[in-house]
Amino acid sequence: MLKIDNAIAMRNAINLGKIDELKGQMFSESQQNFKNSIDSIEDKYKKQIGDTLNVRKVSVMNLNQVAELILKTQSDLREKETVIQKETEPVKNTNQDKQNEQKINDPQKNNNQNQQNSQTQKQQSNSNSLEKEFWDLVHSGNAKMESYSYLLKKHKSKGGDIIAYLNKICKNSASFKKFKDIPEMDRKSADTLTEIDIN
Repeated sequence: MLKIDNAIAMRNAINLGKIDELKGQMFSESQQNFKNSIDSIEDKYKKQIGDTLNVRKVSVMNLNQVAELILKTQSDLREKETVIQKETEPVKNTNQDKQNEQKINDPQKNNNQNQQNSQTQKQQSNSNSLEKEFWDLVHSGNAKMESYSYLLKKHKSKGGDIIAYLNKICKNSASFKKFKDIPEMDRKSADTLTEIDIN
């Protein structure tokens, strides 16, 4: 009887989008997929994901479908956040342009400053591009060695943690298998290299 009561309480919490209640629940082995999706919810997205569960007809979905909905909603929210951040970047660049106009008094100093700025911006956009491509690939659930090897070849000259990680997993098929063996749900929800480490 207790199991049935727990199941009913869990289902009500899902239908009403009560994320905090769900995070405190005990789950069976067959519900690990769902548990992982609940555990992956970041605090800042709790309310929106809860609202989504409440509004959508999740009562007719099984736990795996609800888990997919949670991961998709969180992924969409992250994407929106990234787009908003990118839209605010041009404003910063406009301010930089105004500062450059004011410094016209010293052309030599200005020229050096501009060269440094453009080099820094190029380096930043290159590493941002690598980071975005890498995490997009990981979050897509793609587990093909060729895709990761291609990314490594494309950005090899950049160095850094992501390149070191790509070198490690693309070293041979055994290394890549360790990466592939990380549950897809964990790969899709990872935000740091530590979460998908193959050691």
